[in-house]
Amino acid sequence: MAKLPFLSDMGISLMPDAHAGSGVPIGTVLPCKKAVIPTAVGNDAGCGMRAMKTNIRVEEISQEVLKKVIMRGIRKRIMIGDMVWKEPQPENLLPHGWDFDSLPALSANKGWKLATRSMASQGGGNHFEELQKDEDGFLWVMIHSGSRGLGGRVYMYYNQLAKNLNARYHSKVTEDMYLPFLPKGTPEFDSYLREMQYCLEWARCNRQEMMNRTKEVLLEVFSDANFHEEIDIHHNYVALERHFGEELYVHRKGAVCTGQSGFDGSDIFWENTVIIPGSMGTASYICEGLPNVDAFNSCSHGAGRALSRTEARQLDIKAEVEKLDNLGVVHGIRNKQDLEECPSAYKDIYQVLQDESDLVKPIVKLTPIAVLKG
Repeated sequence: MAKLPFLSDMGISLMPDAHAGSGVPIGTVLPCKKAVIPTAVGNDAGCGMRAMKTNIRVEEISQEVLKKVIMRGIRKRIMIGDMVWKEPQPENLLPHGWDFDSLPALSANKGWKLATRSMASQGGGNHFEELQKDEDGFLWVMIHSGSRGLGGRVYMYYNQLAKNLNARYHSKVTEDMYLPFLPKGTPEFDSYLREMQYCLEWARCNRQEMMNRTKEVLLEVFSDANFHEEIDIHHNYVALERHFGEELYVHRKGAVCTGQSGFDGSDIFWENTVIIPGSMGTASYICEGLPNVDAFNSCSHGAGRALSRTEARQLDIKAEVEKLDNLGVVHGIRNKQDLEECPSAYKDIYQVLQDESDLVKPIVKLTPIAVLKG
């Protein structure tokens, strides 16, 4: 990446949760001059976090109500895992003001069907919904989800176009670098940014709908529940920003901008607020983002993997289950496959936060009480 001819003179920045990824490491901030690289966003554009505080005290939630009413109710309303709904969800849940036919990658690959049937679905892998407790004893809800296959269609379409363009013009970015790019001034450049933005907005709408359905479940148990302080951020995207006196297309793949929260015009709740999740066995944090020019005003998007998925499946399942049970976390680890997301597969969140103390300041600590994963 550091050899790219259109890279900013200030190079790239890796966050403390950085780990191996496809083409570009997760935790990369890559600023480019007049070019975008689909691989540096990845196949899940718009992946991000949403967090919400409630006035519900965790001590008032019995284990029976937690498992049999709240978690069961969430599972009925939200598709957990990689599955999608058999029937389309209401179209008014999708991003407004878009002509879907003007999105070539999505309209050509049954994107509309996917967009309508995936709404209010979480996704598999490291995506989750977690119920958490803050240090004052109040219940929080945190959701990690992305663009549910829409981003994958956009990535594959434009990555291939970039390969074709680079080969046609004998670019110095050769095929073996696995970083084909779209130069500014081409129709493909503008089209990619437009479809990526749709993925970001769709992913935000999806997280919002999942949170709304979770509220419905909580209101069935606590009729006087209040919900506030929702925060929504994304960590796989590219944006035009100004750094070191020049305009740059800053790619963040598994990294968060510390300069704002949410989207322009909506869902902006705290200026400079970010969400940094740990693992299902460790705390997550709401943090204040700090300006840092060397990091292009960015921070980690989580704890980051310490083990590959293959390595994680070799862990002792009994020990991992015992660890979570001792912490009182309601979880779904039942087999070797589930170990891919167990606590030992992730870096120490406390060390990660210490390593980025010049990037963020923790303001709310959240400990897990129940986790829903695919």
